[in-house]
Amino acid sequence: MNLENLESQEALSPVLQEIKDMDLKYSEEEFSKVTGSESNSIDTSIYEFLVIAKKLIDGQKLANNPFDEMLEILRRESMKDHPKFELFKDTVRELVKNSVKTKNSEKDEEVWESNI
Repeated sequence: MNLENLESQEALSPVLQEIKDMDLKYSEEEFSKVTGSESNSIDTSIYEFLVIAKKLIDGQKLANNPFDEMLEILRRESMKDHPKFELFKDTVRELVKNSVKTKNSEKDEEVWESNI
C-alpha cells in the first residue's frame, strides 16, 4: 500500500502533524531486542503504530495492509487507556480518507469507520 507523500500536499492536518512530530522511543535495533519480552506493552504498541503512521505520512510503500495492522494495535488492551488513544484513532481515520480514492470511497470509508 502506498499513499502519496502527504507532506507534498499543502500542509499536514494538525492530527497528522502531531503524529509526525512524535518521537520514537526506540531505534529499530533497540526495538528488535525488546519485542520478545514486551511484545504488547504500551511502549512497543505505540512504537509500532507510529512507525506505520509516519511511513504512510511520508508516502513510503508498505507491503501489507497498514490499516489492519494499525487497527490491531489499537485493539490491544495496553492502548485503550492511553491518553493519546483518540489521536491515534483520528490518525487512522485521516490516513484512510487520504488513501481511498476510488468510486467506492464513501462505502470504503464507512467500512473503515465502523472498525475504528
